[in-house]
Amino acid sequence: MAMALWVSYQNGWYLPPQTIAPTNWHAHEMLFGFVVAVIAGFLLTASASWEKKTPVRGTALLGLVVTWLLGRLVFLMPELSYTAVAVVDLLFLPLLIVALAFVLLPSAKPRNLVFLLMLTLLLSANALFHRGVLTESDEQARKGLLLGIDTVVLVMVLIGGRVIPLFTANAVKQVTPVKWAWAEFLSIGGVAAYLFSDFFSGESRVTGAIAIVAGMGNLVRLFGWGGHRTARSPILWVLHVGYLFIGIGLVLRGFSLSFGISRFALTLHLLMAGAMGTLVLGMVTRVALGHTGRPLRATAAIGVAYALVIFAALIRVFVPWLFPKLNGSAVTVAGILWCVAYGIYLATFGAVLARPRLPDSLSGQ
Repeated sequence: MAMALWVSYQNGWYLPPQTIAPTNWHAHEMLFGFVVAVIAGFLLTASASWEKKTPVRGTALLGLVVTWLLGRLVFLMPELSYTAVAVVDLLFLPLLIVALAFVLLPSAKPRNLVFLLMLTLLLSANALFHRGVLTESDEQARKGLLLGIDTVVLVMVLIGGRVIPLFTANAVKQVTPVKWAWAEFLSIGGVAAYLFSDFFSGESRVTGAIAIVAGMGNLVRLFGWGGHRTARSPILWVLHVGYLFIGIGLVLRGFSLSFGISRFALTLHLLMAGAMGTLVLGMVTRVALGHTGRPLRATAAIGVAYALVIFAALIRVFVPWLFPKLNGSAVTVAGILWCVAYGIYLATFGAVLARPRLPDSLSGQ
């Protein structure tokens, strides 16, 4: 819905309430609305599995959902002061952190506790963004958005490194994922260093150099997971393609900062529309199948959705880069493809997720 409103605004079909500058609203909602919701859903589910505990459910889960939804609605209410908008929007992440802390803190496993740190960084980024809007500091608002984007990239690297090689090895017997210690260090440590440099040193050549190293490390890391053997399994290769966007996006962002040979905003879309958009669609389809007791095979329609979200990212980034005069058309086409891709997911799984899980005897698993 947020993407549809953005495309409508770009074409003059819809004028959003002037709570906030439309560009800031689009960036904020895709990051702190859409992406944060996906991260929350993943961590609420996965943390219970990691710790062998009952997941957050019932009233507590409903409370989180309502709080998140209110954060989206207040931006569409121009009669509210922006202070009220910011306060309501900032409620969700602290509640999520508390909910996850009850699950993760008793065992205090560092590899799981790191996600509490990631959520705290996202909360800080959101607060910095709102402070920038309230003080009319575009630089501060931009810094908050960049910190949020960089944190999401680190989250994708951490989660991707756990699940993509595991899913691949489980499904393709010819694949034994390889994890080189130096590549793991460059991948995770490089992105963490890039986040640190981006925040404290700004968009400098040093940050660019770190981004290039981090990107190359992630490309090498991805190569070790055997993605070339997943061509016949869309539900697997979509995850490898999504992760590929991380490596390419970091390298191109590094070149943008260091040498100015690629357009800065477009490289960020490789990381968000490309990596995040593709990985999210790949993960939510897989999880929907698994958690409803269905075989882990993508239907033809879902395969089309994967292709559309990938093409949406490529069009959004490379058409304006190569043909700047077509920027408006590229935004529209890419946005429509994105909406169709996620619309296919909604149409395919909406009713399925609202019904009970299939019995194991019917699922074939």
